[in-house]
Amino acid sequence: MDLEEFYFYETDDHPVVYVSWNDAKALCMVEQEGEERVSITNGSGVEYACRAGTTTRFHFGDELTSKDAMSMVKMFGTTVVGSYAANAWGLTTMCTGTRGSGCDDRYGKYGGERETDPTGAAEGSYRVFRGGGWGDYAGYCRAAYRDWYTPDYRNYDLGFRVALSSVR
Repeated sequence: MDLEEFYFYETDDHPVVYVSWNDAKALCMVEQEGEERVSITNGSGVEYACRAGTTTRFHFGDELTSKDAMSMVKMFGTTVVGSYAANAWGLTTMCTGTRGSGCDDRYGKYGGERETDPTGAAEGSYRVFRGGGWGDYAGYCRAAYRDWYTPDYRNYDLGFRVALSSVR
């Protein structure tokens, strides 16, 4: 399978855009090797990685200054991967407005009880995305921002984060 059919790059240093959930799932199946499993992250995993153990609105604190907002939202496309300061875990470009993160969860209300690592609704066709894209308001770039899309939806401001795990 030619993986280039899935992607649109601005350049090799930019994140992939115009990829649907269906495309991302297919890519994850292609990339399986040996004892490692590649999967789309779930919404709570995206938020957890972005926050890097903090309980604030953003990994850098609760307040969003105009300088933060301008650095988070680029109005004419994605930014080079790794061009923003890393969070406490060394992860970059987690809530910078480069693009929203499509997730593996189904969209729906969470249960009424407090959960650790919730996985979304048990049924439904819509999928979760977290954070905002480069054309969104800065406040939507928080990892806690949650919305939905259809599995075949492709757009300039939606991408995916994948996780690599060992199969046991």
